[in-house]
Amino acid sequence: DVYKRQITFLSLEINDKVIDKGDLWPMDGGPLSSLNWLQKHLREHDLKLSAGDVVLVGTALGLYSVRSGDKIDVKVDGKSAVHCTVDTSLEIDY
Repeated sequence: DVYKRQITFLSLEINDKVIDKGDLWPMDGGPLSSLNWLQKHLREHDLKLSAGDVVLVGTALGLYSVRSGDKIDVKVDGKSAVHCTVDTSLEIDY
């Protein structure tokens, strides 16, 4: 089982401080196990996925408040995967 041999770690840093860390796939069996659970759950409720459906899986870590100017760094196995600075001065039209 490839997942068992290759555990990947995820960490969240805010302003160069580690806020949270853990397995990228916290469910035993990794992503395949998550997909099997989803398939079973949908079947139990007489639902199914269709071509083009998007599955939003959430986060393996917690949710944290940030402020304008905060520097966010998400790392996978210690390497930066996403880096940004929060800017609340932007206006977004919906």
